[in-house]
Amino acid sequence: MLKSTTQRHYQNRIHIVWQFIQRNLDKRLTLDELAEVAGISPFHFHRVFRAYTGESLSQYHKRLRLERAASQLQSQSIGITDIAYGCGYETPAAFSKAFKQQFSVTPSVFREDWHTFLSRYRYEPSLLKEFSMDYKIENRDELRVLFTRRRGDYMQSAPIAWQAMDEYAEKENLYNENTQMIGVCHDSPEITEQDKIRYDACIPADESIKADGEFGIQMIRGGDYAVFMHEGPYETLIDTYDQIAHEWIANQERELDDAPVFEIYLNPELMESDPNGLMTKIYFPLK
Repeated sequence: MLKSTTQRHYQNRIHIVWQFIQRNLDKRLTLDELAEVAGISPFHFHRVFRAYTGESLSQYHKRLRLERAASQLQSQSIGITDIAYGCGYETPAAFSKAFKQQFSVTPSVFREDWHTFLSRYRYEPSLLKEFSMDYKIENRDELRVLFTRRRGDYMQSAPIAWQAMDEYAEKENLYNENTQMIGVCHDSPEITEQDKIRYDACIPADESIKADGEFGIQMIRGGDYAVFMHEGPYETLIDTYDQIAHEWIANQERELDDAPVFEIYLNPELMESDPNGLMTKIYFPLK
């Protein structure tokens, strides 16, 4: 019982640190500062963080900053110097060196032909289904959610996360007929190494619901989103994302905001009986 209680305490603390780092990617964060955020002694914090994240604190923070930079470089609207400073580097040269260590090319070369350097990129226009780029702008309120996180390829990590969420929510009687099933997709498979991709299975949570071990609380950003509808099996979501990336992101008038994409699964009960009828709303955050 003591071990289980300790594990839940550490998991709750690490959830808070993950969110703090995500909100402060442009800052130079210290071990002592993050240990204070976690409420864990600095002596033990780095070991606890590695145990739950699979990376050291510095590796995790640096990787997220550089992956965000790689996403920003796919647009011509932000200068490389601004991206460097936005990532917390004191000089463009330091940023360029770190970026090259991560992606094997300099930021400027990456920007010129980023499709070539995304080694896991799988866009094949001949294989994409017919897809309308129709979308709508939706303004959403900030949403408090209960979540559990898994890492790895989305098609493997998402079902595992939802199995855990379903078991917990049913045990705690958290589901009702209006409960939204929300998936937060933190990372781009074209940029982030497969075993480090982060997926959160989420359900709305009022203030009466508290963090409990692997089940944390986070806020989904309020504001404007571009909303696309995907129809069909979850396995083909990647095709829709590919087409959005190539036919919408490259030509849109508004910039994407620095927040995760999320999905709302409208009828997941059809997953076994009629996967072609599955409907998923995809939300891209806008500035």
